[in-house]
Amino acid sequence: MLTRSALLAVCLLIALLAGSSTRWPSGRILAEATPQQDDAGAEEEAFERELGRRTLEGNCLMCHSIEMIETQRLTPEQWAAEVEKMVGWGAPVPPEETDLLVAYLAASYATESAEPVFGRQTLDDARSSTRPAPDPDALPEGAADRGAAVFTEHCATCHGPDGLGGDLGVSLIARPVLLRPADYASILRKGRHRMPGFQIVLSDQQVADTLAWLQAQSR
Repeated sequence: MLTRSALLAVCLLIALLAGSSTRWPSGRILAEATPQQDDAGAEEEAFERELGRRTLEGNCLMCHSIEMIETQRLTPEQWAAEVEKMVGWGAPVPPEETDLLVAYLAASYATESAEPVFGRQTLDDARSSTRPAPDPDALPEGAADRGAAVFTEHCATCHGPDGLGGDLGVSLIARPVLLRPADYASILRKGRHRMPGFQIVLSDQQVADTLAWLQAQSR
């Protein structure tokens, strides 16, 4: 039966053999254990980094933009203090994920990291998102002086030469529809009641000109 000293000597010999390259009779050298351990460590580090990133997305980006976080350059201690402060203010970071989050932030946005580069928008591009979409049925800018001639030719027979009404048509002066160009154009194009439509007869510009003339007469 092996004594304690002999057993320790055998264990030491096995450890030495395991840590060195071993040649089999065929001449093939067994791979050392250290690179495999390094690969396992790298995989574990990548896995923990991914967990930290998901914690950031799930718990921090509900209030902060990623751009705001990416501009920060803090030490690990400062990141830990920031996370602790946010948790104190109500950030729902689970306690078991706090260290992973701090480690991810410290590794991704350390003090020595290069500053991020963000694309810049022009003022016109920024404003474009708030501009109303163009109305395909919108009328062009009308001219009252042109509208007078169009009205005389196509409308005065029924509505009178001054637009105040005649035997066949009502007065068009100061009517609410004159403040709604789209509705006015629709009536003129499609017609209403006894009034025929002028879709084929009048262009959009002529419709706009008659509207401008009637608006001028209503002032």
